[in-house]
Amino acid sequence: MEDKLFIINWERVSPETIQLLTSGQARVINGVARNVSDKYQIIQHMPFEQMSLPQNSNLIEIAKNFHSAQHAIGGLVAISSVAIMGAVIISTAYLSNKLNSIQNKIDALQKELQGQNLIYYSDRITTYFGTVEATREIILNDSVVKENPDLIILKLSELSNMRNQLLSFLDNLVTMSDGFTASHKSIAVEFINMTFDLIPKGVFIETQAAYKIERFYLGDNIRNSAQKKYNNSIQNYRDWSHSKLQSVFKGGKDVGATVFNSKFDEIKALISSQENRYLLECSS
Repeated sequence: MEDKLFIINWERVSPETIQLLTSGQARVINGVARNVSDKYQIIQHMPFEQMSLPQNSNLIEIAKNFHSAQHAIGGLVAISSVAIMGAVIISTAYLSNKLNSIQNKIDALQKELQGQNLIYYSDRITTYFGTVEATREIILNDSVVKENPDLIILKLSELSNMRNQLLSFLDNLVTMSDGFTASHKSIAVEFINMTFDLIPKGVFIETQAAYKIERFYLGDNIRNSAQKKYNNSIQNYRDWSHSKLQSVFKGGKDVGATVFNSKFDEIKALISSQENRYLLECSS
């Protein structure tokens, strides 16, 4: 049975709304175009159409497929992409399907992490994404959202703290992994890549949860704060990668350089991910 998604039909969006969206004066939040410069007043309820979800785990490719189906969106590619990717993240088990792989990496790293006294923080990773998934399940149903705004606020408070701890853990793990054995170093890099790739999806759900209870300023604050801290962590990872790349160029044979060389394409794709940039910069 194919998953069905509801995505925006841009051909039925008014020219005035499109102009406000492309100029940044309006944003799409919970399927409604709102004027961000005028207390989030409603401009237009967005028209939707049902589409079948392609069998493709790459969110940006799914978005591109739908763009092709809609023939072109001009300056609205980023906004449309986030709306499509967001529909997949919120409406399907996309995130939970990725968590088993992360848990397997954590289990494989337990011995090394115990030596670094980081077990506590590794446990917080699965706690964070588990809470993100629980939040996603709540905001799927508008009736549940309406009945439990206090529960969503509680979840958001927990998630903010756990996300900050997770980013600090990743920053530490990047440098500490240089002391791991070759096999564990490789696992650590895979784990770092997978976790960094999922965090923007988690932030997207956090943001949408705030928007669902019409805490628009809170949602914007979550997104902006998370984006800044995530970008800082990615920059640290980029700096570490640059140092390893320099070592490779110089003929370095240390564990870090060797593992980096084998994982170069994965790291480069993560650092330059358009998918994650869209999810951290745009709402839906």
